[in-house]
Amino acid sequence: MPNIGTTVWAFKYKDGVMVAADTQVTGGWLKLKDFHRILPVGEESVIACSGEMSDLQNLKKMLDVKYEEDVIENDGALFMHPRQYHNYIGQYQYKKRMKGDPVQVNAIVAGIDKSKNEVFLGCSDVFGMKLEKDYFITGLGMHYCGVIFSKNWKPDMTEAEARQLVETCG
Repeated sequence: MPNIGTTVWAFKYKDGVMVAADTQVTGGWLKLKDFHRILPVGEESVIACSGEMSDLQNLKKMLDVKYEEDVIENDGALFMHPRQYHNYIGQYQYKKRMKGDPVQVNAIVAGIDKSKNEVFLGCSDVFGMKLEKDYFITGLGMHYCGVIFSKNWKPDMTEAEARQLVETCG
């Protein structure tokens, strides 16, 4: 299972989607306190992961190659939007798990599909199970912030209220 000590918060609000994460990575003797676990994917999406950070880095490289291939193949037109990236990652995690080499991350994909003007938020786990909801919390934060989010999240909250919710949990 992915390292539960890392946390990613992601949720929809009135005008978009907000993603926040801690920045500390530990492993053996190594400690990083400024690791970026929220990374851009394509032009409309971000991926945020908790778990094995080397798997996040490999996943990001694979997604960058896929994005580049799609841009070249479609003469600059976008094919992959947030939902397609989410499905692609979930299928990849499922295939890797079935081969006995799972991708040890919970991957959250968030973004706004500009062609449909649709806010998207999805999460896939180490088994390749994909979910779409209004908010996700991964790692240790889900144990501490789950109740706070369930009581305070609302679909029509403003960006300021969304930031306050993240600060409450962070």
